[in-house]
Amino acid sequence: MKTWFNPFIKSECLRTRARLTSYLDCELSDKEQQELKLHLKSCQSCCEEYNSLRQTISLLQHMPEIRSEHTFRIDEKNVTKKTCDRKLLILSRTAAVVAIILVLVCIGDLGHLFTPTGDSPLGGQFWLVRGVELGLLVALIVLISCILVELHRQRKR
Repeated sequence: MKTWFNPFIKSECLRTRARLTSYLDCELSDKEQQELKLHLKSCQSCCEEYNSLRQTISLLQHMPEIRSEHTFRIDEKNVTKKTCDRKLLILSRTAAVVAIILVLVCIGDLGHLFTPTGDSPLGGQFWLVRGVELGLLVALIVLISCILVELHRQRKR
């Protein structure tokens, strides 16, 4: 064959290979089927591709059906449980951080770090420190009560 035919042959092969599945599924018109059959008779490469595809389909049809032990559905209870677990984790970590800060402020207060002593940069901040301690204590109580409510909800489910 002459080389000036090659682009035409390649494009005809690409077109044929793109329609092989439709041909095997009997989705082509009679005219398209005839054109495809003619090309398969004249082109060894496309014929091999067609036979390979036909053989693959045949093998797949003869494979046994495999049942899975696992279901891949999303279970609403699991989603809800994971959301609750995440919420509980965030609440408990936040409560832990607040508790640590509260302990540090209380230790500083007991060590008289915040009492007025001339040169201390934190000295004289007595009411501010008491306000911070009280705020942290309230925040900790609220967080602990939220954790208890969340645990109670989880036990009901």
